[in-house]
Amino acid sequence: MLPSLVLFTGHAAVTSAFSGFRQELLATIIPRDLTPTILPIVGGPSSAPEHSIRSDARRRPARTGEELMTSHRVRIGLLVPSSNTIMEQDIIRGVGPQATLHTARMHMTEATRAAENAMLDRYLPQAIADIASARPHITIFGCTSASALRGEEYDKELCSLISEQTGGVTISTIAAVNDAIAASAASRVAILTPYGEELNVKIRESIAATGVEVIAIEGMGITENFDCSVPAPEEITERGAELVDRSSADLLFISCTNFQALDAVASIERTAGVPVITSNSAVLRAVNEAINNVAAAALHESTTK
Repeated sequence: MLPSLVLFTGHAAVTSAFSGFRQELLATIIPRDLTPTILPIVGGPSSAPEHSIRSDARRRPARTGEELMTSHRVRIGLLVPSSNTIMEQDIIRGVGPQATLHTARMHMTEATRAAENAMLDRYLPQAIADIASARPHITIFGCTSASALRGEEYDKELCSLISEQTGGVTISTIAAVNDAIAASAASRVAILTPYGEELNVKIRESIAATGVEVIAIEGMGITENFDCSVPAPEEITERGAELVDRSSADLLFISCTNFQALDAVASIERTAGVPVITSNSAVLRAVNEAINNVAAAALHESTTK
């Protein structure tokens, strides 16, 4: 049975990530009375071809400033596992009205290596083609463990391919996480995840590869990806604070884009006294920076013609 088309409108009040010149810059090209909208592009097992990622790759010209000036808002594409019910909400409330979110879903129901490999090989190519048709200025690959699964070089190649097909900037979740940890200057990191050990190993390897000491990693052992969304922020807070206390970490990273971790950040930071980075907070940091850059480039292009 085909899934229903769902339109969601509305947004929470957000604090702008821009200040001074950048805030004024965005105000000139992005109307503030507009409401962000999810326009899902639904893909699934019935339509996903079994082919390599590059088999149908077509290079699309880069997004232009003129196009952005015409559309008024930055288009964000999101490639996300089909069973993820959290990330879209977090992105919408984190970017506010300066952008619209457009989602292509990659079939995946289990939080296991086998399921993630199948998602990358069988369902990702069609999802990239689908999201490219929405002509996003920015595209997010929205799965932390799948970003880490095949190593840094594969992740870089994947992001390059997505950018070729969409003509825009691509943000990898694991790369955004590593950038956020590097910016914090933390040296001793503890990691909390909803996953089992087989995915935790790859997360640890990806974080440690940057030179950061991973002093502890704890997973909840969840293997159904939908169920990663179930633990409440209160449970995540309790487990995160306990992990920091046991490990004496100077930063806590909470992995998974389908985890209610963003709502636990403030309470963990108050309780544990260390900064907390989540997969979705790291992505939002990268997305808001990219929005800023896209808007600045558009304004520059429009004023130099």
